[in-house]
Amino acid sequence: MSVNTSLDGLVAADAVLMVIDVQDGFGDLEFWGRRNNPDCESNIATLLDAWRVTDRPVVAVRHDSVLPHSPLRPGSTGNSLQPMVQDASPDLLVTKKVNSAFYGSPDLHSWLQQHRYTQLVVCGMQTNLCCETTARMAGNLGYDVLFAWDATHTFDLEGPGGISVSADDLLLSTVTNLYGDQFARVVSTMDLVRSALPSQFRSKPQHHCSLLASHTAPFSLFKEFTCSPWATVSPTTLFPLAWETIPRTRSPW
Repeated sequence: MSVNTSLDGLVAADAVLMVIDVQDGFGDLEFWGRRNNPDCESNIATLLDAWRVTDRPVVAVRHDSVLPHSPLRPGSTGNSLQPMVQDASPDLLVTKKVNSAFYGSPDLHSWLQQHRYTQLVVCGMQTNLCCETTARMAGNLGYDVLFAWDATHTFDLEGPGGISVSADDLLLSTVTNLYGDQFARVVSTMDLVRSALPSQFRSKPQHHCSLLASHTAPFSLFKEFTCSPWATVSPTTLFPLAWETIPRTRSPW
C-alpha cells in the first residue's frame, strides 16, 4: 500500500471533531440487527486521542430518542455516551431528538459561529442517518466538512416493498451522496490523524498506521491501529471516492 504524504493543510488547526451518537445503546444488536465496520469504535478513539493531543475542540452529540422501546431513550443505560467519549471531556455536549445535530440543544450553529470554527470532522453512528444528515446540513450552512467514513458504522435497513439494503451498501450510498453533491470531503481516519499530528510524529506505514509514542500523549493514539477497510467493502470501490479530494494525483494503495 502506498501512502499519501502531502496531507498538510487537510485538517485545520481548530477543526472541530463531531462525535455523533456514540452511545451504549448501539451495542444492542438484537434491536438494531447486523452492523458493518467493526473498526469504527477504535477509529473514533484514535481520532479523539489525536484531537486531545493537539488541543483541538471536540463536540459530542447524544441522541435522546422519543421512542419508548429505543435503546437510546433517556433514562435507559443505552442512552449513555460510550466511555471513550466521556473520558475525552468534550468541549460541548449537544442533545437531540432528530437526525441533525444542528437541531439540538444547545444550538450547535450558534456555538460554532461564536468560536469562529469553520471546519467540522464528522464521525460516529449511524453513517447514513445522523452522520450523513449532520454532514449535509453543515455543508449547506457553509462549513468545510470532512467525513471520516471508516470512523462510522450503520446497520442493515429495510426499505419499501420488503427490500433490504446492507450496511455496506448504505455506507457506499452515503459517501457517494456527500462526495457527489459536494456536501463533504470523504476521508479516512489515517488521513485525518496523519494531517492532524505534528510532522515529527507521523509514520510511513505499509499495512498499519503505526504512530510514534510520546510522553506528551499518554493515550491509545500511538498504538498500532489498522487502517484497512473491513473485508466486505472493496477498497478499489470506496477509496477512489475518498482520495479524489486533495490533491488529484494521490493514490490510496
